[in-house]
Amino acid sequence: MSWVTKFIKMFGSMSCFTAPLVQLASDCESDQMKKDIDKLLDPITNLHPDIKSLSEELYNQLVEVDEKLLLMNDDFFHKYLRPLSLLEAEGAIKFRRNMNKSIPQGLFLIDTGFVLYLCRLFADNKAMQALFDKIENCKSGEWLCRDKLKEELNLPSFVIEQVFSLYANKGYGLLSGPVDRVRYMSKT
Repeated sequence: MSWVTKFIKMFGSMSCFTAPLVQLASDCESDQMKKDIDKLLDPITNLHPDIKSLSEELYNQLVEVDEKLLLMNDDFFHKYLRPLSLLEAEGAIKFRRNMNKSIPQGLFLIDTGFVLYLCRLFADNKAMQALFDKIENCKSGEWLCRDKLKEELNLPSFVIEQVFSLYANKGYGLLSGPVDRVRYMSKT
């Protein structure tokens, strides 16, 4: 089972972006239905025609800065303000504003489902699969270290933290450590 399918089955109802996919994923039996579902696995693109190119820029910036706060230039916000506003209304991002400017200074990635949507489109699928497999196969009481996984899988720390948070929020494990040394321990 791919990491995307695991994500949908385990956490699909937690996000407005993935909730409709839960039923579709469970009903998937034929090859044609799988192809149709693959088209539906990208529901955010339907919000606005520029969402796909915007998402790519957001993911590239996430990889570069490896933080949930992405500081973008004014040209970026002028180009994408409408789709960004839709994403903010959906709870995927939150603008960082300056009182003296009408354009945001930056944006926070606040929805784990949206972060994993970006990963689904642009991250190394094998690395994401390996991350989910490591967490799934983590024995009770065993710790996984974000920084070690970052080196091993070449994924942004922020992405790894988001996946750790998914599992911790479901009660499967604990998230621990200072900001510079985040770790996850399986409880199940």
